[in-house]
Amino acid sequence: VLRVKNNKKMLIKNKMKNILLLCCLFSFQAFAYEKHCENENATVIARLEKELDDCKGNYDVVSSEALIQAHRASARCMIDVADKLFDNFYVKNNKQVKAHFKNLTKSIYDYFYDNMLASDFAAENHMAAVYSESAEAEATYYIREAVRKYIHNIKAECEEKSF
Repeated sequence: VLRVKNNKKMLIKNKMKNILLLCCLFSFQAFAYEKHCENENATVIARLEKELDDCKGNYDVVSSEALIQAHRASARCMIDVADKLFDNFYVKNNKQVKAHFKNLTKSIYDYFYDNMLASDFAAENHMAAVYSESAEAEATYYIREAVRKYIHNIKAECEEKSF
């Protein structure tokens, strides 16, 4: 009976330690994101964030082909923002990072086109234009998120450096 009580106490102690460690981890992260990148890099980062937010195609169109072109224009804009980010903050590894990002965007397009158009059902449904538009929309979304993640990480690294 005594051993069971001691085991329960140890379990409670271990749970409390884990809870304390988790609290410290989350409070450290919250503290880390309150810092500000207060140099000329902050201005560049803010400009890139704004440019990314402005990457929108003209979606006031009715044809699938026009929607596809709107998604492609938006994605090209986002890729241009990524290139500016790489030119400013990935100088030492610029070629490599750009090549990896190019491979990533190609893989995103390949994945969504395969996902939406390569099945046997897609061929039977004769809905290639609609499926193509859906694939472009999904690819554009994931490219935007990838660029957002690059900007988020650079911003965090800049904030850490200025701390």
